[in-house]
Amino acid sequence: MIQGREDFSAYFLEKKVDFLFTVKDSIVKLPNTEYQELHKGKFVCVVPKSYECSGKKAITFQDLAHRNLILLHPSDCPNEMLEMEKKIISQCPLSTVLYSDNQLSGCTMAKCGVGIAIMPDFICILDPELCIIPLETDDFVPYGVVWNKKDRRKETYDLLMTSKEVYGQ
Repeated sequence: MIQGREDFSAYFLEKKVDFLFTVKDSIVKLPNTEYQELHKGKFVCVVPKSYECSGKKAITFQDLAHRNLILLHPSDCPNEMLEMEKKIISQCPLSTVLYSDNQLSGCTMAKCGVGIAIMPDFICILDPELCIIPLETDDFVPYGVVWNKKDRRKETYDLLMTSKEVYGQ
């Protein structure tokens, strides 16, 4: 089993995998690669359906003030997410910040009513007992595919075209 972003990069560099679907920041140091952005991940708030904010169309930083906020642990998140977390903490200085080590535990904490989990939309866990509400911000996390730029196989091209179709590019 592959664990963490660094292991994905190692598998890619050792040519054990041909593609990585990942955030742009995690591949910056990979040599001889091409990157195609497929999605601009928007930040969302995950709350239980019973939560008072669950009916809102969007949640503002002001709505987050004085709330328990569940964020991805800084050592486990890409720079784009880390920058957003710093912004959230500075905008909500009186909020209690709790950290999770992955999106599943963050969503589980939110489901249990511990707080509001904030994460990019593309990693949210779909659960009928949770509401996913956009965070009112222009910030985003680029998500895409990376491959070896020397790879000219037809299968590589086909996968890239299919990926673009799936993501509406």
